[in-house]
Amino acid sequence: MAGFSLQTLEGELIGFLLLAGKESREEGANPRDCVFMSVPSKGELIEHELNLFLTEFKATEFRCTLSNNDETWKAIIPINEAVQVQLNCPNSKEQSGTLWVIDSNSYSISGRCQLL
Repeated sequence: MAGFSLQTLEGELIGFLLLAGKESREEGANPRDCVFMSVPSKGELIEHELNLFLTEFKATEFRCTLSNNDETWKAIIPINEAVQVQLNCPNSKEQSGTLWVIDSNSYSISGRCQLL
């Protein structure tokens, strides 16, 4: 696994979360470096709030805590003291999971994610 595709709630591609390191099926927290890439699949998605977030932090390396079990991959990426990204993705390339960008002021952006 090299990462996750990041999508709007409607399933339109917005970008990717790319992970460093080799695939691990170990249970428990597994820290990885990661980067976001913004590649909206349509021109009108350039102004989508998830794409604006990804664009702000593209090419910036973050530390990701990655864990999985037989059914689900989970990733938590602290962006700064106030913001973090959370992914909860089924362990199947055919199913999509949930993506949240959450800040301490209770504002959040929702989307979908899928294993690459």
